[in-house]
This record gives sequence, structure tokens and C-alpha cells, in this order.
Amino acid sequence: MNGTCNETSLKKESLGGKQPNTRERVARIFHEPVNLGKEGVNNIKKMPRQNRRQRGRGGRNFHRGRRNPHRAHSQANNEPYESEELMREMKGQSGEVERSKLIKKVTDKPHLVFINNAGFDLHYDLQDSIHDNYWATLLALVKSGYEISVGNKALILAAAWAHKDHVMADRLLALKDHFGLVEVIKALSLLDSGRKIREWEKKLRRMELQKDKPKKGKLSKCKQNIENLKSVQPKVGSVSGALIRHIKKWVHLHTKEELEYFALFYPKENWKKLADICHLNPKKDFQVIPWFLPHCFGEAAPDGSLVQRCSLITAENVNELVSGNEVPFSHIKSLSNVLNDASKVRIATYSKNLSTVLW
Repeated sequence: MNGTCNETSLKKESLGGKQPNTRERVARIFHEPVNLGKEGVNNIKKMPRQNRRQRGRGGRNFHRGRRNPHRAHSQANNEPYESEELMREMKGQSGEVERSKLIKKVTDKPHLVFINNAGFDLHYDLQDSIHDNYWATLLALVKSGYEISVGNKALILAAAWAHKDHVMADRLLALKDHFGLVEVIKALSLLDSGRKIREWEKKLRRMELQKDKPKKGKLSKCKQNIENLKSVQPKVGSVSGALIRHIKKWVHLHTKEELEYFALFYPKENWKKLADICHLNPKKDFQVIPWFLPHCFGEAAPDGSLVQRCSLITAENVNELVSGNEVPFSHIKSLSNVLNDASKVRIATYSKNLSTVLW
């Protein structure tokens, strides 16, 4: 990885003698190889500092398709001294002067904000102050295989939506292996905390005005919910109508196969939360499977659907069902010992995962 990093190199690029604007530059970051230069490479690769022999073994294992034996150790001990110092400063510096010093420090090493639970405010500030460098560093970490925590990814997404930066948010959602339903729900719940606080406050006032005094347990629970929501409420951002429209477009991108997979293997609670926050319509927003949302709320899948057929699979009829349906192997893995050769061949033809074919 040679070359200079992000803003400097991108500013020098030109299209017909004309400098690209910020959106064009960031679009390139997501579509072209990222060159971070010596400083950028050092900032990312020294997490943690390993000797040459360990680093060499890790590199060989990675390129041979093996799991890096030092990866778990690396992520557990990433730059302990700098990370601990950063976390102490984030907790202790609340004034504007101190905050600007903290942002300046993170600007020099932007990867620190992704390997720590930095909080919404810092992500929001950095997406504004070092926009290109922030997104380039995030993409480099994702492409290198570094596992950013779900909580941090939700903060990144929420900060982008709070900035109304739907271009970058949509690019994140396009990375389906990294940003999915769980991250979307957590980000929306964070931005929706203001509305939830108002709901609980209204409920508390109604309880206090009742003639019959409510039980102390109900009042204390209501107050506790308000305090919990206030502790995570972001300084800016909400679930606006524009954001809901973008979420609905993202929902429309899900294929029939993906929704059937969600219905078979994933908890329905997240889809119920999404429907509540974004007012999803079962027919308009799930045109490929209109019964999907009602099914999440407890209704049975219709007769003849894959979900309904899979619910009836037994050792006696599994081969018959596989012959006429693309049943996910993960759903019938426990019955693999009764699959005949014809069923195995059919599963291998429609399975996208190579490991499924290796019996």
C-alpha cells in the first residue's frame, strides 16, 4: 500500500483539470483501492505491535485462507496504552476547548475511534471535521477483515443519518455482511430515543394525575426507563420522514429468498421494532412477500410457502421436499444423515456457500 492518504491524494486528483468535489472523492474511496500511505498503514497495522515472526505467520495464514491465529489476541489487546488514554480523555473532557483537543488527537489516529466505544458525539463530530479520512479509515478496516463491534457500527450509521448523509449511509448498508438489520435497529433506536422519552413522560404524568395512586413499582420503572433513554439520547438527530423513506427503500431491496431466510432463522422482534419505528406497510413495503410482516407478528405462513413447508419437514419427507424446493441446508442440517444422493446433488446446485457442498 503506497501513496499518500485520503484528503491530500484525493485533492491532487483531477478530472479534466477540475478538482472533484467531496462527494466524488468519497465515492472513489468506496469504489477504488484505498492507499493510506506509511502513516495510515502504520496506524492500522500496529494493532497490536507484534514481532516480525508472528506478523509473518499471520500474513501467511491469512493468504492461505486460514484463520489468523493471532487475530483474537490482536483484537483483545489493540494498542492498550493509547486506547485507555483515549477513553479516559473522552470521559473527562466535556468542555469545548478540551473537546477540540480530543478531536485533534483522534484526527491523527482515526482508527482509534473504531476500536473503542467512543460514543455518538465523537463519531458525529469526526464525520464532519475529517469526513474523507474518517470514511477511508473505516473502509480500510472493513476490507482488512477487522471486526468492528455491532455497537460501534450502529453509532457510525446513526451519526451519518444525523448528518443527513444518506449517500454514505446507503453505501454502508450496501455492505450487507457488515451492516444489517441489527445495526439498523440499534441506530434507529438511538435516534428515536427522544420520541420514546416524550412517550414515557406523558405516561408518567397520566399515572401521577390518576385518582387511585399507582403502585410505587410502576412509577419507579417508568422513571428508570426515562433515565435510561436520556443517558443514550444523542445531542442531535431524530427519525425524520426523510430517514423513514430511506429505510423503506432499503427494505424494498430485500429479495424473496432473503426474507424467507429471515422468517426461518432470525428472531421476529427486530422486524417488529422496525415496523413500529418506520410505520412499515405489509403490502407496500414487502411486495415480494406480503405475508412476511404479519408472520413476524404471529400469523402463520400461508399454505404452500417455503416457510410453511419447512415447518413440516421430517426424516420421512425431507428428500421429497428438497426435490421440489430450494430448502436452505442450514434448516435440514440435522437430517443430513437421511439425505439421498439426488438430494445432495440438488442442494449443491442451489447453495451459494462452498462449505455446504463439502459433505
